[in-house]
Amino acid sequence: MESMGIFMQQFFHQKTTQLFLTILATYLFMKYLSPFITPFLAAFLIVWSMNPYIERVHQNTRFKKSFVAGLLLTIWIIFFIWILWIFSYVVMNGGGDLWSRIPAYFSNWETALSCCCDNLERLFGFNGHKLQGFVIQQITVFTDNFQTNIMPVVMGKSVTYMKGMISCFAFLAVVFIAVMLLVKDYGEIAQKLEAPEFRGIRDVFRKVVAYLKTFLRAQLIILLIISVLCAVTLSLIGMSGAVFYGFLTGFMDMLPFIGTGIMLLPLGAIYFFTGEYWKAIVCVVLYGLCVLIREMLEPRLIGDKVGIWPIGILFSVFAGVHLFGVAGVIKGPLSLVIICEILKFLWYTEDYEKDG
Repeated sequence: MESMGIFMQQFFHQKTTQLFLTILATYLFMKYLSPFITPFLAAFLIVWSMNPYIERVHQNTRFKKSFVAGLLLTIWIIFFIWILWIFSYVVMNGGGDLWSRIPAYFSNWETALSCCCDNLERLFGFNGHKLQGFVIQQITVFTDNFQTNIMPVVMGKSVTYMKGMISCFAFLAVVFIAVMLLVKDYGEIAQKLEAPEFRGIRDVFRKVVAYLKTFLRAQLIILLIISVLCAVTLSLIGMSGAVFYGFLTGFMDMLPFIGTGIMLLPLGAIYFFTGEYWKAIVCVVLYGLCVLIREMLEPRLIGDKVGIWPIGILFSVFAGVHLFGVAGVIKGPLSLVIICEILKFLWYTEDYEKDG
């Protein structure tokens, strides 16, 4: 019994050490190494996914593999730019039409405010005229502060935004060049990675790729559900351009810290100040439904498919945002998947092989 107790103590001590080292290594990788390695991992993932098509075209045409890879990448890039152009065109037209209607939305806001203040005076005995003057004064002060303080800061960030765009184009250029170089030696690299000592890396890599596919699929499903819900609801309340606004709301819901609130809450405020109170209530309720849909579907669509409890996915998103910033929305769950798969491989090798 005593020897069994010593064995169990050593066993759990070893597991605790492995858990700590795995979490630490994953955090350091995501925090400090991933910005440098990500372009090359992306290139390897692209070559890995395209290799069957590259081999097929190469055998049928005898074109160089690098030429075939470059041709496929160019087609993908042109298709992506085409989709982006269509989306930008729709946004510019729909957004311009919405922007042109904003003066009409606010043309009667003082009338709605006056009516609201009169009702408050009748119900609670407030001085309606003073209250209305105070609200107008505060709105004027806010507008002046926005123009003098906030706008210069926003405009001053333009250099930062330009640097971000340049970094994005540089990232894509590195990925493109890395694909061209990697495709020549991919067969040899893949053959070496089939060695037994790389079995753990191969298995974890496949699990992570499966998670990325599941994550993108889940985001697309949620985007479509929220977009259709918003488009239909806004159409039912008689909003002009409801389809455009609904799908734009669904797209914004994918962005962390922005979500549907940046679209629906201002719209609800516009309806409120123009006296259409029931439409304002519909917008607020719709916002709550969108938040509820994402909170319910995202952990289930992702967690059930990758073998992790939905609460774990939700926690990883929350922790990832605090540790890695906005990128933590992806890095957090990805780190959790990597940690879980490494520990499965270390602790339950036989079961892991059966599951893989």
